[in-house]
This record gives sequence, structure tokens and C-alpha cells, in this order.
Amino acid sequence: MGSSKEKGVSVAANIVYNLSIYDLSEQTRLVWYSSEDDIKMCVMKGKDEDLCQNYIRVLALPTPGTLLGCGTNAFRPLCRVYGINGNSYSVESEKPGQAVCPYDPAHNSTAVYVDNELYSGTVADFSGLDPIIYREPLQTEQYDSLSLNAPNFVGSFTQGDFVYFFFRETAVEFINCGKAVFSRVARVCKWDKGGPHRFKNRWTTYLKSRLNCSMPGDFPFYFDEIRDYCPSIKCCTAERCPLTRSLRRPQAIRCAEDLTSCRAVVALRILPPATHPSSSTPAQSLPQASRERSRPKTSQRPAYPSLHDLRHRPAREKPHASTPA
Repeated sequence: MGSSKEKGVSVAANIVYNLSIYDLSEQTRLVWYSSEDDIKMCVMKGKDEDLCQNYIRVLALPTPGTLLGCGTNAFRPLCRVYGINGNSYSVESEKPGQAVCPYDPAHNSTAVYVDNELYSGTVADFSGLDPIIYREPLQTEQYDSLSLNAPNFVGSFTQGDFVYFFFRETAVEFINCGKAVFSRVARVCKWDKGGPHRFKNRWTTYLKSRLNCSMPGDFPFYFDEIRDYCPSIKCCTAERCPLTRSLRRPQAIRCAEDLTSCRAVVALRILPPATHPSSSTPAQSLPQASRERSRPKTSQRPAYPSLHDLRHRPAREKPHASTPA
């Protein structure tokens, strides 16, 4: 916080610490507790008192000398703009933080401040059943499993005219073969103004695709659960949860995705079908790769292409596939 590049931030319940990056000594602190009424209401709704605190999940510097912060606020999300006055902070304004900050501190969410706009990936209700990618006033379609299906967000960043979101979610296109979790990358355009009529508050440029982080072979080994994201080198850490008792520890790997591939694969996204695929949908085979690699067969065609699929499509420029680093 502040203009100095020699400081870091550590966030705890109700407090944000401004630390020196050299010796981690405390420089200043921002204290923001939930009101007693909010805490009492949170407890009355059945939540544990330890969770009925203010866990600050979003921090941004909109302009020099101001700080934007959003917290869970005892399951009643709230955002504040603080003025930075030397080593002290004063509240300049506040507003509800719904769709910007999660209700539950255990929910995985992400936010990035771009061109005076805050983009967030979180949940928009108390129960955590309404996932959303949001920039006021635009949002993803509500309760649409093809848009977002119980996602766990791990990171977001901006590049060019787009904002990208990384997350893992339950795969709708794989539902006939049992529950599976896939890693995803989604993007929205920064200049999106919404659609006509009832779609005026909906994204018109929202696209998503599967991230393919796998080890090659006759039976590729997929790491489908993205866990972390490194914005400086555009890489991510994914893992595969054990499928049998003999494999007791999750297997993890780090993959690097070329941003050109990300841009290309979401641009070539296959539109989702009008209805959910059924087990009677005929399977469609994919072309064989030059290295004779193939993916496990499924009973239906995926609703969204993966980076692996993209390599088999004729294109003017062949994108780089993700490779374990």
C-alpha cells in the first residue's frame, strides 16, 4: 500500500499489514472490523464465529493516494475506498461488495483492477451457488452450468484488449462419464458494453476453454485441477487427485501455457449445444497427431476445445501446446 515499491502486504482477519520487503517489519496497518450487528446476524444464520469476521480479499490502488479494499464482512461483503495519509487511512466511501468479494472466506476468488474497472471472479450469493465473472454492470449468465459450473478461481490478469481468468470446475461435457474436474481459461473483452434488451447486463464476449496440462503417451495422464497461477511467466500449477487407494498422494506438475495458444483456443471455441449432451450422442473422433498421441475416448464431443484439440486443427499459425516445465 502506498507508492513505495519497497513494501509488501500481508492480510489477516480484520487487519491488513504493510510490511517492508527487506526484513518484514511492520510499517503501517489498516484495521477494519465488522460491526457487532453484522457479526450477530452472521452467527444467527448458523455460521461459526471465527468465520464471522472481515476477511479482506480484494486490494487495489485505483489512484495514487487511494486504496480500494473489499472484505467478507461477516458474510455481508463490503467494499471501501480509503484515503492514504502518510501512515494513516481514512474512509472516503463504501458500498456493497456483492459479486466482487465472496461471502465465505473459504471460497476461492480472484480480482484484477484494469483501466479504472474492477474485474472479479467469485460467487454472488450467501450459499455460494451463484458463480460469477463480473465487471459492473456486466456478468456471466446466472445459474448456467455451461458458463460456470462450481468454479474455483485461482488467478486473473490482463493482456491487450482482454482480461483472462484461470479456474477449475466440474466439466459439463464429461458428465455422462462420471464427475470430472477440468482446468479452464476464460476471457472477456475490456470494451464489452453488453447486449441488447434483456442481455444488456450480460457479457457478449465471454469465452472459455479447457487447459490441457498432461504427460504424453498412449494413455495421456492429465493434470486437470489447476491450483495456482504465476502471472509473471504465465504458468500454472496443476495436480491430479488420486483415483485409487494405492495412489495415496496427489500428483502435481507445473505447466507453461503460451499466451498465443490461449488467445487462439478461446477464439476457436465450439459453441455449446442448445441442450445438455446425452449418452445417445454419437461420438466423433479427432484426427490423429503426427506423434500418434490420442486422448481418451468420450461418449460425446466436448463443448469446448482444448489446447490439445487445437493442435489438430488447420491454422495459419500453429500454436504451441502446453508442456510440463
